[in-house]
Amino acid sequence: MSLGRKLCHADERIDANDRICLWLDQAEIYFSVVQRKVLTPNDFTHLDQIRDRLAAFETRYNAVARPFNWKFTRTDLNDLNRIAAHEQAQQHAIAA
Repeated sequence: MSLGRKLCHADERIDANDRICLWLDQAEIYFSVVQRKVLTPNDFTHLDQIRDRLAAFETRYNAVARPFNWKFTRTDLNDLNRIAAHEQAQQHAIAA
């Protein structure tokens, strides 16, 4: 489960956090791109190298970036909430 999902599902008032959850998911997608394309392999010998590589990536990414094809819907969120509630109920039943 992604960090965004963990943070969003920690609160039972999911509807109030829908926009935050979606934003966190998009941020996680971006940072996973940075991890794969910039920080791997981790062959840096100095912090300046990391700064320079991140700055170069930012310049290139801003020049060619397109919006993510985001298809997550309210129905998807409701399905995730239902699954999470079911899993939580199972965990409570096992613990009891």
